[in-house]
Amino acid sequence: MTAAQVQALLDREEVRELRSRYGWAYDRADLDGLVDLFTDDAECIFGPYGTWSGKDAIRAGYSETLKNDGGRTMHAITNDVVRVDGNTAHGEYFLIDFFFGGPGENPLKILAHYLEDYRREGDRWLISRCEIQFVWN
Repeated sequence: MTAAQVQALLDREEVRELRSRYGWAYDRADLDGLVDLFTDDAECIFGPYGTWSGKDAIRAGYSETLKNDGGRTMHAITNDVVRVDGNTAHGEYFLIDFFFGGPGENPLKILAHYLEDYRREGDRWLISRCEIQFVWN
């Protein structure tokens, strides 16, 4: 295996971990940790939840959704496909999102696809574009 092939594998794994850190930060209602995963010029396209452009809008958008979800969610992010091209990458994932409300409530909240773009800035991979395509919610 060449050095370039090894680096590509390491980059793919870092992007996968970034996606997992997103789920953990959201589920723990860690607003600062969540926003820190995005580039300054990132864009979030969330259908009925709106489009947020730039970190300030992303912070405001997540702040609002976390008021409602407040750490009562569990993001199961699966079936990852990640393609790396130098300092950029693209990922596609399935989302199964659970919300833990009252007794007897169905915890399944969302089924969706994440389509994301990433950019390496310095020694970190960050999310530069996040789109959710809702299948069911």
